[in-house]
Amino acid sequence: MGDKVTYDILDESSEIICFFDEQGEILFMNHVGFEELDFDYLNFNVRDILPNIFSDDVDTSSFVRDNVSEDIRSDVYRKNHTCFPVNVHFYYNEEADEDFKRAVFITDCREVDSLSKRLNSQEENMKEVLKSKD
Repeated sequence: MGDKVTYDILDESSEIICFFDEQGEILFMNHVGFEELDFDYLNFNVRDILPNIFSDDVDTSSFVRDNVSEDIRSDVYRKNHTCFPVNVHFYYNEEADEDFKRAVFITDCREVDSLSKRLNSQEENMKEVLKSKD
């Protein structure tokens, strides 16, 4: 699958990037994915890391083709079954080599969620302060 330059570029991404086959078997995962998800080899399925999106009855290829332009909020699961919030974006290219037809780009949302919670908390505190002044 691909050449060394392609792998190097994908490994430089801060997102988790996976390419997978028609059955969902992972063919490539960049180093961020291996570090974040704690898998140490490519013997797993996209269903293992995104079970909330790919239940057993979902056809992975059809789902990816139908949702290629969508950003989906979900959780990504580590090998130890813990998870964290992410934004998932699918890629599908019928004309690409088989190994590069289906991909998922997974963006970690933990920091954004944390900041959002802090902002909401600050807003609530401000409302309380304003109410007490009335």
